[in-house]
Amino acid sequence: MIENILQLQDAIEELNIKEPCKLRVSREGDEIFKIIALTCVDDEKHGLICDVHLEKHSDFNRLN
Repeated sequence: MIENILQLQDAIEELNIKEPCKLRVSREGDEIFKIIALTCVDDEKHGLICDVHLEKHSDFNRLN
């Protein structure tokens, strides 16, 4: 499980992508989401918290 932005960055680098590609997110292969924003807030109790904002994308078929 990816739990922070640095782990996400490492995971993307490990993919070793050599050409442009689209990024999409799925939930159990049934729904596809577009990433529409990334925001970060410095929470005094928990430090920096980043949120990925998603939007349902109906143009893609089911993944699995």
